[in-house]
Amino acid sequence: YVGDVFTDIQFAANKFMDSWYYRNSLYIDPVEESFVFDGNREQNGYPFMTIFPPLDPDQVMSGCGTDIQLHSPKGAIGLMVNGAQDSLFNNLYIHDVYNWAALGLEVCGPYRGPHLSTEDSDISYGYTGTRAHGMVIDFTSGDYKDIRIENVESWHGEANGLTIYKESHINLQSILVRNVNAGTKLDRKYVERMTLPNLVPRACAVDIHAETSVHFVNGEMVENVRFESVDGFDMCDQYVLNNDVDSLQPAKQTQSGSHVYVQIGVALFAMLFVLFVGLCMYCILDQRKKAARAEFSEFTPLLETDLET
Repeated sequence: YVGDVFTDIQFAANKFMDSWYYRNSLYIDPVEESFVFDGNREQNGYPFMTIFPPLDPDQVMSGCGTDIQLHSPKGAIGLMVNGAQDSLFNNLYIHDVYNWAALGLEVCGPYRGPHLSTEDSDISYGYTGTRAHGMVIDFTSGDYKDIRIENVESWHGEANGLTIYKESHINLQSILVRNVNAGTKLDRKYVERMTLPNLVPRACAVDIHAETSVHFVNGEMVENVRFESVDGFDMCDQYVLNNDVDSLQPAKQTQSGSHVYVQIGVALFAMLFVLFVGLCMYCILDQRKKAARAEFSEFTPLLETDLET
């Protein structure tokens, strides 16, 4: 056991506090108490093996992916609107939302999401504590106008400018999203090895989920949703519903736009370099041929003189 100030106090207080007003969400099982105070030894039956028993590759353990109050982590959120009906949001500037959280632990197996109560895997899929959202809309109705979202970053998970979850019926106008980056502390090789509960870091300017209707005050989506510099190891189509949970499963990396542009640039540079080298070689050979012809032409008059004599 390696504790910190909070967990040390929690375990110490548990020895003296009997009231369930205190113990309710801070309950400590006797097996956990034995592990902390007596260690993981044969004499006390190796309690850690009870806390975290060995799992087969396809087994999962219940209770993971939540916090001490049994809440499902939602990551870092700049602004969240939940349940507001017939509302009007206008002229919002949301910026600098960063999530530095580490990847979810794999000790509970490849779970598809928190499953202590009625969590919806369409919303809370996999480990969700690494997400970063500029703005989240859930179960709302109303108008959302002139919203600017900038600088949303997740070190190890997905990043979205605007996320619209289920049962929202809203009208959008003039949404601008800039500089959204997912998985900035990961590299391609590591991402390709990732398994549940962690997901391939996906980046979206606007992430619209199922069972939601999105309309626009004036014009169409391409006229009202503008974005630039959105980068991740996977990208969602910014102008369609993203309601396919299976698309969020760990898989081989889907190259983002910027990665593709880099590769195209490298390929073009290589082609230009080969063309330049070929042109240089041609010029060198051509100069040698001209020099040889000039040398031969110097002796030609002498040969003609000898033939005449």
